[in-house]
Amino acid sequence: MMDPSLLYEPPFTDIAPTGPEQVFDEDRVTKLVRRIREISDSAVARLAAVAVGGRD
Repeated sequence: MMDPSLLYEPPFTDIAPTGPEQVFDEDRVTKLVRRIREISDSAVARLAAVAVGGRD
């Protein structure tokens, strides 16, 4: 799980000090952030299901 705001922190800013917009165009950054959120949301849902059901 990852908060997209971490893209504006090290180690990411070690390569692109001003954030992902320095490397990618706006559309690509938007898609990247959306995908990170989708993966994080899926992971949270999976963990919740395992906690409730006790199964992986």
